[in-house]
Formats: sequence, structure tokens, C-alpha cells
Amino acid sequence: MAKDCTSILRAVRLLLLLLKATQALRWTSVAHNGENSLICKGGNFTFPWTYVTENDDKITVLFWFSDKNGSFASYFADTFTSSSSRVTYNGNAKMTLSGVREEDDDTYGVSIRLYDKAESFEKYARLTVVGKNGFGFA
Repeated sequence: MAKDCTSILRAVRLLLLLLKATQALRWTSVAHNGENSLICKGGNFTFPWTYVTENDDKITVLFWFSDKNGSFASYFADTFTSSSSRVTYNGNAKMTLSGVREEDDDTYGVSIRLYDKAESFEKYARLTVVGKNGFGFA
């Protein structure tokens, strides 16, 4: 019985090592997934998402999206495009939203796809606009 248990533990350890070795992207940003951030109305906010790829994996595309607006910006073939002039790309997966408005109060995310990989990697953040109606500020 103990021999069977030892064999199973070895197999599980090997599987965990293989899974770790095949993870092609690792988030390096300090912000936790789903973290809530406060920003004053009119201010600028940079989503602090950063990552590194393993084994020289290449990024195919990055998409930024929000619950209210869906996909609103992308980075593909060394070109950044956005449906808003208030959004700028800051390298890696970082994005800045300038002149924050009440309607920017939303949940945002970034999705990264790697070349020749079926999976995508995502991070989320909740942006709460302070100074909007309901917060008691003028």
C-alpha cells in the first residue's frame, strides 16, 4: 500500500513540474486580479499590468476590454489601436486612461494571446471613480 502511495506522489510531482514548465506567461504586476482602484474624476489612471513570457514565447495580440464597452483597444503586429483618444499604451500590458469620467467607473481587463498557444491569459481590475454622483462630492 505504501509503495502505491509513493508511486502516486511521484506521478503527481512530475505532473506539477510539467505544468509549471509549460506555463508560457507569468504576471509580474503587483496588482491582484480583480483589485479595486480609486481614481478622482478628471485624473489619469494607469492599469499596472505587466508580464514576462517564458521560453521566448511571442505575443500574438493584446486586447483591453471593459464590462460596459467590450473590447476597446488592442496591440497587434507592433501597432496599438483604440476606440478612444483617451487611452494610451505604455508598453507590456500597461494602459493609461486619461481624463477619467463618471462613465469610466467599470471593471477592466486585459487578455493576452501567445503565438501557437490555445490559451489566453487575463487580468482584471475594478476602477471606481471618486467625485461622481453618489459619493457625496461636488
